[in-house]
Amino acid sequence: MTKEQEQIFSSTGEAGLKRRGFDRLYWNWKGAPIDNPDILSRAYGRLRNLGSLAGISRVVFRSLVTNDVFQKMPAEVASEIEVIVPFGNDWIILAAHNGVSRKPIVPVAQMVKETSSYVNKPRRAFERVRLLEDLGVSFNSTFTAEQEAQLLNLWSRTFGWSGEEITALRRRLNGDIERGIGRSLWFSSATKDGVIVAAAMAEKLRLRTSSGYVDLIENTEWKTLEGYENQGFITATIAHLNSQVIRDLRGKEFLIFAECNFMSRSDRAANGAGFVVPERRYDQNSFPQILCQNVEVNDGIDPKGLRDFTFMHLPPENIEKYYSRPDTKEVLR
Repeated sequence: MTKEQEQIFSSTGEAGLKRRGFDRLYWNWKGAPIDNPDILSRAYGRLRNLGSLAGISRVVFRSLVTNDVFQKMPAEVASEIEVIVPFGNDWIILAAHNGVSRKPIVPVAQMVKETSSYVNKPRRAFERVRLLEDLGVSFNSTFTAEQEAQLLNLWSRTFGWSGEEITALRRRLNGDIERGIGRSLWFSSATKDGVIVAAAMAEKLRLRTSSGYVDLIENTEWKTLEGYENQGFITATIAHLNSQVIRDLRGKEFLIFAECNFMSRSDRAANGAGFVVPERRYDQNSFPQILCQNVEVNDGIDPKGLRDFTFMHLPPENIEKYYSRPDTKEVLR
């Protein structure tokens, strides 16, 4: 097995139909954007039937659809769209169906209301990073073999990472950095007095658009070391991570997004780094931008188990405002 093939704990998954963790059947559509409502209806119906036959409690369909399909969205799909984001002439959709055992912890309407506005405002990436650097914090885009135990301590209990997956991540990151092009993974950590106090990573999934390809970059695995919470470490780490991705992909078609645990309100850290919840209403239709009971996170909050996630992304105007070329250069100097 090559370094590129070594397995990590994947958040985005792969293109195609795959059974994934937490009792999910996940279909990342790898063809061209769906341009016929009947094709969308049949594909989603097939996924639901497969999930039902296999006794799977959550099925998820992610694809791009053309604007014509969006305008004529089949009712059986439209009613189950959790996330929708306009992208160029197409739309990125995520439709999902949960079994009766997967009920949101908080009513969806309440989650929508509580994530519709924020008291604090985002700040430019280099301001976030520089503030902590002035206090002796350093930001890094990889980690050493000696630091693997620290990262395992951060991620194993909360997200379920194993020691082998941490090692694989380090090797794959170093391979990506050496090649310099075609990256699929990014990583950032905040280190103080030699200790990793916050960490996050990003993972790429490529899908076809009407004019080429789009790289969907999920910014994920946000974790702050106990005792260092609420001091801006994770928001600055996210800003450092976004800066790497934007530097490497600027000029290409990409979308940086995050699925934010509602129970821990990680959407607030995301907002501080420039993420926003996409528009929830288009024409006469409304969409929650909430992934219901998607995966389990051991965040220390009762009730334990599966979590609901607010979908957020970095729109082009926020990339320009908070991650301009001079700013990303300053962050990553």
